[in-house]
Amino acid sequence: MVDISVIVPVYNAETTIERCLTSVVRQSIGADRIELLVVDDGSIDATPAELSRLAAQHPVITVLTIDHRGKPAAARNTGIERARGRFLYFLDADDWLGEETLERMLTLAERGGADIVLGKIVGVGGRRPATSMFRETVTRGNIFDTHAYRNQVVFKLFRRDLIDRLGLRFDEEAGYGEDIIFVSAAYLAAPDSIAIVADYDCYYWTRAQGDQQELSRTYQAPDRVTNIVEPVRRIRAADLDQAQRDVLVARHIKDVVGFLRRWVGVQGVPAAESAFDRIAAELSPVLTDGALLQCDPYERLSAVLLTKHRRDLLAELYTSDLVSDRAAQVTFSSAGRFYADLPHLRDPDAGVPDLVYDVTDSLDASAALESAFKDEEDFALTGRMEVPGLPVKEMEFHLMLARRDGSEEVELPVTTLSYAAFDLLTWRARIPVTTCDDGSILTPGVWDVSLVGRIREATVRARLHGGDLGSHRVPAPAFEEYLPGYGLYEAEMYSTSRGHYVAIGVAGRHRTPARAYLSGVTWHDDSAQLVGGGWSGRDSTMPLTVSLVLSQRGTSQEIELPTTPTDFPPLLDPPAARAPQSPDGGAASPASETPWAPPVPDWAIGFTATFTAELREGLEGTWDCYLRLRRGRDLRDIRVSAPTYATSADLQPLTRKAKALHCSPYITGKRNVSLRL
Repeated sequence: MVDISVIVPVYNAETTIERCLTSVVRQSIGADRIELLVVDDGSIDATPAELSRLAAQHPVITVLTIDHRGKPAAARNTGIERARGRFLYFLDADDWLGEETLERMLTLAERGGADIVLGKIVGVGGRRPATSMFRETVTRGNIFDTHAYRNQVVFKLFRRDLIDRLGLRFDEEAGYGEDIIFVSAAYLAAPDSIAIVADYDCYYWTRAQGDQQELSRTYQAPDRVTNIVEPVRRIRAADLDQAQRDVLVARHIKDVVGFLRRWVGVQGVPAAESAFDRIAAELSPVLTDGALLQCDPYERLSAVLLTKHRRDLLAELYTSDLVSDRAAQVTFSSAGRFYADLPHLRDPDAGVPDLVYDVTDSLDASAALESAFKDEEDFALTGRMEVPGLPVKEMEFHLMLARRDGSEEVELPVTTLSYAAFDLLTWRARIPVTTCDDGSILTPGVWDVSLVGRIREATVRARLHGGDLGSHRVPAPAFEEYLPGYGLYEAEMYSTSRGHYVAIGVAGRHRTPARAYLSGVTWHDDSAQLVGGGWSGRDSTMPLTVSLVLSQRGTSQEIELPTTPTDFPPLLDPPAARAPQSPDGGAASPASETPWAPPVPDWAIGFTATFTAELREGLEGTWDCYLRLRRGRDLRDIRVSAPTYATSADLQPLTRKAKALHCSPYITGKRNVSLRL
C-alpha cells in the first residue's frame, strides 16, 4: 500500500495540467510513496493527449476517464474508489503543490495521529483563501480552537480509514459546494483530530479559467442548496455544547449570504420558494445570539430575514449598493452602543432585534505606528488610526498606557495631524516616561499602548501595531537614567512577538547595570599597570573572573590581559587639586560639589592589569578597553569608562623611560578609555 493517493479531477486543462502533475511527481517524499490518480471528465481539447504523454514519462500517474458530468464530485468519487493509499489528498488541475507539501503533511499526521491535515494555502491570480487557521503549526488540535472549520475547501490530507468508516463520498447532485458537504462531515466525525502545517506554503490555489471553471465553480440551479442544508442538519444532530455549535453555524451563515447574493442579488435570478424554506427550516433552530455575534452585521441581517421568510426585504437588501465588501457605516444611540447603519434598524414592520446591528464589542478599529524615537526625556510617536464606518472628525482621541497586570492606566493627549478619510486620521503624541503618570514615573512592569476614541458616550479602542519597530529600519527608543532618590530607571519601547503590538517595558531600581571604570595608570620603565573596578548586573554565588581586554578599533584583533583582584578602588576620591565629581557623568571642568552618583554594589570587584613592553611589540593603532566578566558559561564585555574628574593627561606616563613604551591612554568624547599604540 502506498502512503498517499493524490486525486486530480480534470476537464479541458491542457495549459495547466503539466504544472499541476509535475508538482506532485517531484514531491520530496519520493514518487514511490505516492500514487497519482488523474480522472478526466471527458475533456474535448488536448488534455487527453497531454495526460498520455505525462503518464508515459511518469509511471506514478494513472489516468482514468469517465463520461462528462461537468462537476468534480463524480471524478473525485472515481478516484476514491481506485485509491490504494493510507491517506487521500485532493488537488485541482489548475493548482499546484509546494515541493515539500506531502512530506510535511504526512509527517505531521503520523506524529500526532491526526485524521485530517490542513496545509497552508496561498492565493494566486486574485484568489483570496481563508488564513486565520494558518497562524501556527498544530500537531493535533480541534476544529473549534484552531479555526480549521472555517476552511471548507477539499485540498487536505484525509486518513483513508476515516473516509471508509463514514462511507464518505462527494454529493454528485449538489450542483455547488459538494466539497463543503464532504469536508464538514469529515470535520464532525473527527473534531479533535486536526493537524495544520502553517510554516510552509503547501497549496497554490488559482482562480479557475476557461473550461476548467466548469468543474470548479458551477452553481447549477438555485434550488440546490444541499451545501448549506446538509452541514447544518449534521450540526443540529451532533453531540456538541452550545458554544461549539455556534462556532460551526456561524461558518455556514456565510454560505447563506453566498446563496442570497447569487439568487436574489446582483444577478437578479429568482430562486424557488422551496430553497429558502429548506435553509430556514434547518437554520432557525440553531440561529442563536452566540452564532449571530460571530458574524458581521450584514451576515446577521441576511440570516434573520431569511428565517423570518422576508424575501421582500432580502430582495431590497441584496439589490442595493450595500452589496459590497466594505464595512457598513455606523450609527450610535444615546446609550453608548454602536449599530451598523443597515436597513430596517428598529423598523417595527421588520422586527429585527437590535443585536443584529450591534457592533459595539467588535468594531474593527486599527492603529498603526508610523515613527517612534526618543526626544530628550520623551518617546515621540506618530501614526494612523482607522475606525471603519465612524466619523473620526467628531471623535476625541487619547493614547492609553495600560499595565499588563491591569492595575493602572495612564491617558495621554493625542494631536490630530490630518483627516485622511471619513474614518481615517493621522496623529502624533509624546510619552514623557518619567512624568506622564500625573507627574510621576511609569512604574516598573509592562505597559501596553492603545489608541482610544470617544464619541458621545461610546468608546472604541485599538492596540497600537508596531510594524517594523525594533528592526534595523525602526530602532526601538529606549530611556536610561539615574534618578535622584530612586536609582537607575530604564524604559524601552518594543514590538510584542505575538501580534507585533507596541509595549513599553519599564525596569526599576532592582536592576543594577554592569559598569567598569579605570581609576588610574601606574607607570614603570617597561610596563603600565591599569587599575580600576567594575561589577556585573547582578550578584550570584557563581565565581566571577575578570580580565581586561584591548580591542583594536576597526578589526577583530584583541589582547586579553589577566588581572589581579583587589578591593574596589576609591573612584570618588579625586586628586587633591580637583573638586570631587561623579565617576558616571558630570561637567568636563571641576565642579564645586559632588553630583549624585550611582551606588557601588556590594559585589563590585577591583582589578589591576599589567601591559608590558613585550606585549607592545609590533602593535599599532587605537585600542579600546573592555572589562571581560566571566561567570560560568556567561561572558560579558563592558566598555571601560573614566571618572569625570579625570582627564587624558592624568593617564599619561610621567617619566621618559615610561614614555618609551609608546602607549598613550586617553579619554574619548563619551568618557571611555582607549589606548593609542
